[in-house]
Amino acid sequence: MNKNILLGLVLVIGITATVYLLGSSSDDIDSNSLETQVTQESNTANQNTQQEVNTETRIESEENSDGVYKSEIEYDVPQRHVESIEVEITIEDGIVTELKNTHSKTSEDSVYHQNDFENAITDQVIGKKIEEIELSRVGGASLTTGAFNQALDEIMEQI
Repeated sequence: MNKNILLGLVLVIGITATVYLLGSSSDDIDSNSLETQVTQESNTANQNTQQEVNTETRIESEENSDGVYKSEIEYDVPQRHVESIEVEITIEDGIVTELKNTHSKTSEDSVYHQNDFENAITDQVIGKKIEEIELSRVGGASLTTGAFNQALDEIMEQI
């Protein structure tokens, strides 16, 4: 009888061990699947976070362009002298909201053209993004407009 009890005990232990191993094996599979799923979700979350960071960086860059920018350009005029224009632009939310120009006004001809330029420039700049501003012969003042465009280029480099 001792043999039968011993044989029964070995059989019960064997079956229990087999069931345990089979159960662990399926748990390992489920655990591996779960680990893979968690890894995929983590990667997706990291990608979403990176996209949010990129979006925030882009928005901060646009916001960082807000401010007041200045540039001064000298340019030759036909009367064989040099004029200058100082351009001051205020940008808010990426849009030009204020414009100030200061001209050297060294000759009557230059003053005439610069005044015509001043009378026409505001409508062509205010309310626009600086990179969208493309001017040609504002108020008939081609040289002043050219200098103004150069000043805008320098300001865009500052932004």
